[in-house]
Amino acid sequence: MTYIPETADMADTVPLRILVPLDGTPRSQQALPYAQSLAMSPATIILLEVLPDPEPERGLRGNITLPAEVVGQRQAAAATDALEKVAARIRQETPAAGVEVAVIAGGSADQILRVARARRTDLIVIATYSRSPVSRLVLGSVTDQVVRAADTPVLVVRPQDAAAPARVSRLVVPLDGSPTATAALRLAVRLARQAALPVHLVTVADPRHDDAKYRMKRHYKTLADYGLKVSAATLVGEPARAIEETTWPDDLIVMASH
Repeated sequence: MTYIPETADMADTVPLRILVPLDGTPRSQQALPYAQSLAMSPATIILLEVLPDPEPERGLRGNITLPAEVVGQRQAAAATDALEKVAARIRQETPAAGVEVAVIAGGSADQILRVARARRTDLIVIATYSRSPVSRLVLGSVTDQVVRAADTPVLVVRPQDAAAPARVSRLVVPLDGSPTATAALRLAVRLARQAALPVHLVTVADPRHDDAKYRMKRHYKTLADYGLKVSAATLVGEPARAIEETTWPDDLIVMASH
């Protein structure tokens, strides 16, 4: 699921720059196939690893045997080497994508957001580690903080998403008439044009109300004017359940955070 901040840009003609935070674990790499699937046309994938601030190595008596600066240099070199191996694999699997690597020390969420701004990324693709809503309290120290604080759209890859091939066949954009929901169209248009994906607009409302029908027709025409393949549906019922029931296994839901 992709969360879009209200400040998302609609500059859809510029190749995407996609940031993928990794931590050296296989679980963090579950985000990679989804980043690659959106980089089939010219795009840049930036692999980022945030290391903890280094501490000096000490001997048995507590004396410093290796300064923190040297420890940090060695950790950064090892992390860079590991990322370069991942980058080489991506270049082979996704020839259209350019790949950059970055290693930095500090607080994970803060540094991810800082690099996203400094590298002018258009999308952050990040894996979550938890299936349970309760354990989001732990997860929140990184992924939730990034989702809440980012001024860059964020695609969250859940553990269950890794069980199937990373394939995106359609973008689903839920709309409720609010400016934040409409902001999701900006990224949807850009992704759809660059990845040649159809867009399915959905709204949950009383279909007897003309405002819902008018709103959907207006958005439909906007996307059609961009030359996109677009469909639309007005749903009835509890919003989350109604949206879930209208999605397909390979859909990517693009929605804005309030």
